[in-house]
Amino acid sequence: MSTGEIRRTLLARALISGKKLLILSDPFAGLDAESRKILLDFFDTIATKQLKDTDSLDFPRIILGMERWHEIPDSINNVLEFEGGKISYIGSRSEYEKVLEKRNIEKDKNRDKNRREFEDDFEKIQHETQVLHTEKDESETLIEMNNVNVGWGDNHVLVDLNWKLHKGEHWLIRGPNGSGKTTFLELITGDNMQVFSNDIKLFGSRRGSGETIWDIKRKLGIVSYRLHVEYRMVGSTSLENVIISGFRDSIGLYEAATDVEKAAAKRWLSLGGFEGRENESFNSISYGEQRAILILRAAVKCPPVLILDEPCHGLDEDYRQKILDLLEIIAQSGTTTLLHVTHDPAEVLDCEKNILEFHPKETPMYRIICR
Repeated sequence: MSTGEIRRTLLARALISGKKLLILSDPFAGLDAESRKILLDFFDTIATKQLKDTDSLDFPRIILGMERWHEIPDSINNVLEFEGGKISYIGSRSEYEKVLEKRNIEKDKNRDKNRREFEDDFEKIQHETQVLHTEKDESETLIEMNNVNVGWGDNHVLVDLNWKLHKGEHWLIRGPNGSGKTTFLELITGDNMQVFSNDIKLFGSRRGSGETIWDIKRKLGIVSYRLHVEYRMVGSTSLENVIISGFRDSIGLYEAATDVEKAAAKRWLSLGGFEGRENESFNSISYGEQRAILILRAAVKCPPVLILDEPCHGLDEDYRQKILDLLEIIAQSGTTTLLHVTHDPAEVLDCEKNILEFHPKETPMYRIICR
């Protein structure tokens, strides 16, 4: 099952449990547009019934933990906000919206200035850590798929897929949950073994022609749900070592880091807003902060291809904007080509002029769109 399908199944399990209190943490993350609408309709239905009969316990009360305000359903009417481990607001939704409006006015005043400073910091880090970057790939065609078919039994996930990735052509990958987006990416990263039964070329070489998985990963930066799960299993790793592992393409760090790598890691942590926190362990920080660290890890070596599978999952508004700015700046640098999966239209980058769209119930099962 895809990440979105797993979340839908767990949500269904919670919603039919018959419990009087539902505690849902970021339930919309990873859901496609149709699934989000179904969940929003559920919240509205419950709220409407509770307003009609305020004393009834036939319908569950809901505590909804969210990172981003714009995703919160209209039916949620009270807000409890935390900042820095303390309660920063408690009260009605209407009053909280006034607080947010004032904050956003202040943010907008400094938006351009902060973006320019961020770009300058990124350029300095790129220059100072150039010795650690992946060698540039001279191929104009980075990835090529010819009549690719992937499936299990009667379940056909990808059918006769023909697609090429050229250097500097940044792509948005989209489609409903279970449509094959993650399968498509795993053919590139080497995490799906059906790559060897298909005609797939990476950086000029057909998969299965003698290259190792490390030869492939050396040219890729990856952010995915699978990587996040694997890192949570070795969660005692320090943030500094997580960043350094991006140079080694490993989960965790198993050899002593060099002084150059340590200095580079500290610079990247500072860029991402983690200055002075290099010795904290990965599992001691929040899920959203973990995701931000993994994005930094993927970007440190300036790989020819950066693969981003729902990269902003779990990020709050400020981190989300910072990461989207970072990805846009990386794309503009000309060293890295992006493959980006997201269900959120607000996360689509200006540089993503090419779209690969999956439609599992149609023939053909995919479309290529230029915007």
